[in-house]
Amino acid sequence: MTSRQVTQYICDHCGKRALSKGAMTLHEQRCTMNPNRHCRMCSLLDVDQEPMAELVACLPVAPATGEWPEEYEERCRAALPTLREKAHDCPVCIFAAIRQAKIPAEVTGFDFAVESTAAFEKVNARHSGREGYL
Repeated sequence: MTSRQVTQYICDHCGKRALSKGAMTLHEQRCTMNPNRHCRMCSLLDVDQEPMAELVACLPVAPATGEWPEEYEERCRAALPTLREKAHDCPVCIFAAIRQAKIPAEVTGFDFAVESTAAFEKVNARHSGREGYL
């Protein structure tokens, strides 16, 4: 049997682990739990990224009890259009704000898979007419 010691790198924001310092550095810059994150989707969409604190402020404060009463869910769903507008329809920024507000995505009615697919279709449609684009 062989054994070896390895260094694990842990994200300061979400707790993800990696064995590569470079990979963890990149992850931390873009981690959806990082309040100072850099959003690559905003770059693809050619929009200016809004500060995460402003996006999180669009959402109601999560209940301390951990229970999600129906009126709170309604307030979350009502806040989603404001958040969407503030985030310039960037699904990653919207998802990051929901995570940082500690609100389960199903409470807000936000579907990351559907939203990100639509965003990529928008990016691809914009780029498809460019010369040299595959």
